[in-house]
Amino acid sequence: MNEILKKNVNGVGAKNIETLTGVGLVSVSAYALNVRRRLTAREKSVNINMALRYNSVEKKRLHVGTPVMTSEY
Repeated sequence: MNEILKKNVNGVGAKNIETLTGVGLVSVSAYALNVRRRLTAREKSVNINMALRYNSVEKKRLHVGTPVMTSEY
């Protein structure tokens, strides 16, 4: 997991459930006990979704959603 995402996931007291990587993108689905809303994905609860996108213009952009992001990032 990317260090920026790791710091943010740990900062909200969440546990990483799944990490997806692609060209210029890292996305993490996590679960935090202190966040009430949640979804079940692959038989595991998730309630925080964070994505870090890299591009040549903005450099890095962090997206956060709860329980998950529903728009393109």
